[in-house]
Amino acid sequence: MDAQAGVYHTVVEELRAGRKRSHWIWFIFPQLAGLGSSPMAARYAISSLEEARAYLAHHILGPRLHECAGWSTRSRAARSTTSSALPMTSRCARR
Repeated sequence: MDAQAGVYHTVVEELRAGRKRSHWIWFIFPQLAGLGSSPMAARYAISSLEEARAYLAHHILGPRLHECAGWSTRSRAARSTTSSALPMTSRCARR
């Protein structure tokens, strides 16, 4: 949550505009551990089903993920600026 604190407003603006300009993908749309190869992907990776459920159930992180997934699916340009894992992340966030 600390990683999102100073940039969340910017993230939403970039998703609404359909243009990712800054570095936030890892902690807004965390991947399953082992999928990403960068240090940031590893740092913010989700390591288990329990951790994924806790992330979605968190009173701040869950709603933020839903909001960002919603904005990302509303804009074709936004979808092209994010990773290929985003559609899967979006489907998981809606469950």
